[in-house]
Amino acid sequence: MRHQQKSIFMQNIKKITTAIALLLAMPISAFAHHPLGGKMVYTFQDGLLSGIGHPILGFDHLSFILMIAILSLLTQNRTIVLTTYIGVMLLGVVFGAQLMPAIDIASMINVEVIVILSILITALILLQAKQVTTPVLASIIAFFGMFHGVALGESVIGAEPTPIIAYFLGLALCQYAIIYGVGYGFKTLYFGRDVLTEKIKVTAAVFVGIGLTYNVELIEGFIF
Repeated sequence: MRHQQKSIFMQNIKKITTAIALLLAMPISAFAHHPLGGKMVYTFQDGLLSGIGHPILGFDHLSFILMIAILSLLTQNRTIVLTTYIGVMLLGVVFGAQLMPAIDIASMINVEVIVILSILITALILLQAKQVTTPVLASIIAFFGMFHGVALGESVIGAEPTPIIAYFLGLALCQYAIIYGVGYGFKTLYFGRDVLTEKIKVTAAVFVGIGLTYNVELIEGFIF
């Protein structure tokens, strides 16, 4: 029994190591956060495109969204989890867009730290592949979702109301589609509780690797 547990542990370590290697091999452009190249949004179209592209091009945000999609399969009420995340995330965008110009650099760094930590912590929760009660999962996602929203709010600082509303719409539609689409696809491809649990653990191992990589880079940034 102990030998079997050791074998499973080593397999997970290999998966995580492979994930880190693949991540490090990705081009830096994959981590770009601004669909419009960092330019100010002026029109409804600008805001909408920025809202749709931001979660996809920001690999930290995308990783978090994909994990929410899979985690939602482990709870009884996906709609509550999704609605909670979208609502709190948009609240965070408002908070970030309004207050970010007035806060100091140290506060902004703290936001990025929590965003990065959220990837690793959420991945470790996902790695357990166990049923999670809706209130617990919604609370965890809401906490981290607020900080992701604050970080996303940076893109619309100083923008007019029209592009901001479009940005909200783009963010909500894009993330809603990703979470529901990926969740449905994952459940359809890996039908059956045992198979689903196994694939969730494998996927979680990849995200643990991603989370570790981000956190190592974060630590290096503080040291050097």
